[in-house]
Amino acid sequence: MENNGKDKGKGKGKLYAIADLHLGYKFNADALAALRDTHRDDGLILAGDLGERVDEHLRPAFAWATSRFRRVWWCPGNHELYSLPESPSSSSRVPGGQQQEKPPVLRGQEKYDACVAAAREYGVLTPEDPFVVWDGEGLGVDAGEDGKEGEEEKGPIIVCPLFTLYDYSFAPDDVPKGKELDWAAEQDICATDEALLHPDPYPTRQAWCEALVARFERKLEDAIAAATAGGEGEETEGGGDKTTIAATTAAAAEVTESTESTESTTATTTTSTPPSPTNAATSSSSSSPSKPNNPNPNSKPKPKPKPRLILINHWPLLSQLVYLPAIPRFRIWCGTRRTAGWAARFGAAVAVSGHLHIRRTDWVDGVRYEECSLGYPRQWERARNAGRDINAFLREILPGPRERPGGAGDGEGGSAPTKWWIYGDA
Repeated sequence: MENNGKDKGKGKGKLYAIADLHLGYKFNADALAALRDTHRDDGLILAGDLGERVDEHLRPAFAWATSRFRRVWWCPGNHELYSLPESPSSSSRVPGGQQQEKPPVLRGQEKYDACVAAAREYGVLTPEDPFVVWDGEGLGVDAGEDGKEGEEEKGPIIVCPLFTLYDYSFAPDDVPKGKELDWAAEQDICATDEALLHPDPYPTRQAWCEALVARFERKLEDAIAAATAGGEGEETEGGGDKTTIAATTAAAAEVTESTESTESTTATTTTSTPPSPTNAATSSSSSSPSKPNNPNPNSKPKPKPKPRLILINHWPLLSQLVYLPAIPRFRIWCGTRRTAGWAARFGAAVAVSGHLHIRRTDWVDGVRYEECSLGYPRQWERARNAGRDINAFLREILPGPRERPGGAGDGEGGSAPTKWWIYGDA
C-alpha cells in the first residue's frame, strides 16, 4: 500500500486542493482517471465530502490521491459523517451460502473515527494527526519595482487540517437563536444532515460543534506557541525544514519528529510541559552537534521567523463568504461564527474550504480564502462542455498567485473582489 508517496522523493513541489468530489456519483468517480501524472513532488488537500461510505468512496479516494501525490491531507465534510450502511459487498455471502453479518451503521464520533482510521491506512494526514510544516514551494510575493519576482515569504508554513462542523449561527442576526431551522423551513429548505448526520455522543450538532471548535482552537494555539518558542531554528540536512508541529488538546504541546527518514512525518514525542527553546520544535537531524554558546553576552538570539498557517476546513470560516443565490437559507448548515477570527488571530496565509459547490477566491484582510469544490456532476457541466476535466479543478494553494491586493499577505488590509472559477483553474 502506498504510504503517502514517501518513495517518490521530495523537492520544490506545489500544494493543491480540491473538495467535494462526491464519488457516490459514478460520473465523478470515473473523472478521477483523467488526472495527469505530473504531481509526484506535489501535495494535495482533500477538503471533505469525498463521499458517504468508507469502503466505497473514501478508500478509493485515498488510494487515488496517494498514488499520485507525495503527501495528502484530508478533513471531513458532512457527507463523510452520514450514517449509512456500507456497500452491498460488505454483506457478501460466506462459504456455505450463509449471509455474512452486516457491519453496524456508525453514528457521529464513531463514523468520524472510522474515516480517520481509513485515511491513516494510506498515510493520509487528518485533523487528528500532528500539524506538519510544508516542505515544498512557499508563498510567492509580488514582483518588486525592478520587475523581478520577489523572494518567497520567510518562515515555516504549517498545514492545519481542521474539523469544526456547524451550529446554525450563520443565520442572519434577526433570526432568534433556536429558530434557525424554522427560518430555513419557511422556504422549504432542510438539509439531509438533519436525517443522516448524528451528533452521538453529543446531544446536538451544536454541542458537537462547540466541543470541536474549542479543541482545535487549543491545537492551533499550541502549534503557534511551539513554532515561535525560543530563538533562531536550525535547518535540517538538505536545507529542508522537516519540523513537525502539533498540539495536544491539553495545555501542553505535542511535538513530532521524523524517525524513519527525512520524509517521515508521523512519529510523535509528547512533552508534559509547555514548549521551550529546546523542545518546541524538533528537526529530523536530531544528532547534529549543539551550537557553541554566544560569545557576546549582550546579544540576543535572533527571533524565529513568523509561521504562516494553511487552515483547512470543509466549512467556510467566514459567514460573509457564504453565497448561495439558489438556496440562501441553506447557509445555516455552512459553518459557525466561532471561527470568524481564526485567520487573523493565528496568522493564516490561506484558508481552504469546500461545501458551497461555488468555486471562488477571496482576499479578506490579507488572507486568501479558497473555495475549491468540484461538486455534483451537473455543477461542473459547463466546464466539461468547455473541454475541462479534473485537472482544471485542482486549486493551487502554494505557492499561489503572485498578484495580490495591496497589503495582502502581511495580515493588514488587502481585500479584493471575488474571483470566480466557473470553468476551473485552466
